Amino acid sequence: MRPIKQLFLLTALALTSTFQSCMEEENTVIYQPAVGTVDNQDGKLLFDTDYYGVLEPLNATIFSNYDADEDGQRVMASVVFMDSTENQKADNYKQIQVLELYKILTKNADSLTVGQEDVYGNDPILISGGYISKEHLNLEFNIWRNDASIAHRISLLLTDKSEIDENGMVHVELRHNAESDQQYTLAWGLVSFKLSSIPEYSDERFKGFIIEYNGQAGQTSTFTIKKDDNNAKSSQNGISVPINECTYIE
Repeated sequence: MRPIKQLFLLTALALTSTFQSCMEEENTVIYQPAVGTVDNQDGKLLFDTDYYGVLEPLNATIFSNYDADEDGQRVMASVVFMDSTENQKADNYKQIQVLELYKILTKNADSLTVGQEDVYGNDPILISGGYISKEHLNLEFNIWRNDASIAHRISLLLTDKSEIDENGMVHVELRHNAESDQQYTLAWGLVSFKLSSIPEYSDERFKGFIIEYNGQAGQTSTFTIKKDDNNAKSSQNGISVPINECTYIE
């Protein structure tokens, strides 16, 4: 298993470890991590996950409690399957209970135009992992902050260099605007960018992204994600930060 794949959702497992240890004494319940998209178009909320397929939460109100029930919203959750198997049934959706969830920042990529540099900022940010799912580019990142009430801006920029190169890769930039917040404390977050907002993704030549970002001490770094490297299951096995420690961003 490649290290880059060991990214998403140990957060959920870390959060549920206390609850799970209690239930394991009775040998009845196992909690699983899941990242996916809210499907709330037809009056019935479903959870379209990157690995398990479409799931039916029996306690769907937890999504509205976290203001995460809008159709298309990305969510990370710890879930309990109502039977012993995780595979989706052919005739209906697997039913789950959601123990806890984290509302993932979900947004479009932006096109960088002249005069907008200040809007997107260029404050330090670190990419610690990522993968391409069915409709999103998903990134795990770290930033520095101080005041939790100040929403930092995280953006994926398409520039004049964002064309498919000879290797099928698209060059983009990940930007961080701290919005004048003091940058003292390391914080963690997730963001999902909609692939539909990146025209090059629909090109048959597309193979992946090369993401440029401003790392520590102003050093420019790159992070490469290839479309064919996807494995959503293994991508959900590496986060170690509890959900209640996730940073507040926009």
